[in-house]
Amino acid sequence: MRLNKRPTIVPRRRVPRPRTARAGVGLFGWSVVALIIVGVGRITEFIPALRGVPLAKIAVGLALLAWWTGRAQSRSRIPVLSTPIGRTAAALGILAVISLAFSVWKSRTLQVLIESIPIAAEFWLIFRAVSDWRSVRRLSATIAVAGGALAVTALLFYSGGRAAVRSSYDTNDLAYVLVAALPIAYGLAVTSKGPRRTLWLALCAAFVVTVILTGSRGGAIGLGAVVLCLLAMSATRPQRQDGKTYRGRVAIVLLALAVAGPLSWPLLPAETRERLATFADLGNDYNMQSGHDARTDIWTRSMKSLLTRPIGFGMGAFSVVDMRTGGQFRAAHNSEVQIAVELGFLGLFLYLRMYWLSWVALGRLIELGTARGAAVSADLQERAILAANLRVSLIGNFAAGFFLSQAYSNLIWLLFGLVGGIASAFLPRKATVRAVARA
Repeated sequence: MRLNKRPTIVPRRRVPRPRTARAGVGLFGWSVVALIIVGVGRITEFIPALRGVPLAKIAVGLALLAWWTGRAQSRSRIPVLSTPIGRTAAALGILAVISLAFSVWKSRTLQVLIESIPIAAEFWLIFRAVSDWRSVRRLSATIAVAGGALAVTALLFYSGGRAAVRSSYDTNDLAYVLVAALPIAYGLAVTSKGPRRTLWLALCAAFVVTVILTGSRGGAIGLGAVVLCLLAMSATRPQRQDGKTYRGRVAIVLLALAVAGPLSWPLLPAETRERLATFADLGNDYNMQSGHDARTDIWTRSMKSLLTRPIGFGMGAFSVVDMRTGGQFRAAHNSEVQIAVELGFLGLFLYLRMYWLSWVALGRLIELGTARGAAVSADLQERAILAANLRVSLIGNFAAGFFLSQAYSNLIWLLFGLVGGIASAFLPRKATVRAVARA
């Protein structure tokens, strides 16, 4: 006898359309690229008609809208606040908001807090924009290209004196940006081939020349630190297949620099030579002479005042603190002193912790790509190279920022966000690097 069984009805699962998913992710990625170009490259230098338009806020709004439309594809991603870098950044942001309650200049603190909203959004957006290694290279390349556009613009319109991009960056700020972008461009160069490699190396040369022409001594110190690290850290470049290192090439580069320095010195503008020559006579530099409102005087007075009020004086209130301690309403000219005086010792700790967490995360990525006795893929080696160059970027950022008030610079927070995104996307959780290497 034949029985008629009722068929089992399986409900259809709603699957998003592949084209829509790819379009959403692509839109978000490119909107973050546009955000970096606006935030770092200052597009108003090339389109003067856009001056006065709040491009940064518009770019942030469009990027947030793009993320919102494609949020369904990123639900599996690790939340920003579940990472040490994300939590530390959030804690620093909360402390900045709380500082409004004890600020000695509340109107200025409120203004700086409002101005910092796009910077906080940039950190979060670039963190979320890291989805695969292609996105990492795209975001890194955008930072390098944005800095390169500034360097090329400064060189094209250079007519003597100190190179600058006046409406966007002064000489010192320009040098700060280029020093931080240089190792990123170098990392992209050594992991590229053919014409792209040549273009990246040419951009690196433009960075070096422009930093020197700015006459910024802080930039020169940062540039020196970056160049030495690029030469000393073997992880910043590919290793030869025969196992030999690039010690011979490093020696040749150092010899070339030693010869090129004295030969190119007479070719530099007189003002640039005059400023850089002060390195040979620091004792007579105005920044080292007490009583001339030098930077050392500013740092000493402000740090003494911090001892009397360890919680700080409020975000953006450094100039008032300088005036109250006998100064002339000066800026900090030091990122660490700036954030310490404004947000107290806790703020300084959180700020330095961001550097430390980024350094450690990049170090783990380097170990994964340079593990000895294990078969390491070309992808892991490339990640290790770019991670090592991002480390050098942090070094250059810290060295140049030590002489500038850049604690709230969008560039450093873009780098922190990029490193945080890389760590969450490519580093194993609940497993040490050694265990991964052994596996």
